Amino acid sequence: MHRTIATRWYALALLLLVFANACFYSALFAGTSPTATALAVGQGSATLVRAGGATILVDTGADASILRALGEILPPWQRRLDAVILTNSTKAATGGLPALRLRYAITQEITLTRSSRLTLDANTSLDIVITKNAPTGIYFTTMESTTRLR
Repeated sequence: MHRTIATRWYALALLLLVFANACFYSALFAGTSPTATALAVGQGSATLVRAGGATILVDTGADASILRALGEILPPWQRRLDAVILTNSTKAATGGLPALRLRYAITQEITLTRSSRLTLDANTSLDIVITKNAPTGIYFTTMESTTRLR
């Protein structure tokens, strides 16, 4: 009888641990609202966009300082970017790209010559509105709303 009570306690403890683990990971990987973070890259500009589960970099700055800036904001195990979007071909926008290619796996590289929409999944997209080779807005669009990120 004493052994049966101990077995029940172990089973209950195991179930509680499994439940706590499921709650932890569901909170960890839950979808979050879209964010845009301006990165300090010296000359030039770079913006990291996290939206719809995707990690997207808009411009890379003028040199390899993009690696330090990404290292400060991304977790150490993340070595993949879903897209790198270049808004123009100047060194201030593309200079960090060679160093970025060495450190990160880049799923898509996109060079924009006009305003564009990047579809993240069936219900979400990232709209980049540019004029005269300068980004004037980054918008995250879902079926329900549009949010300006930058």
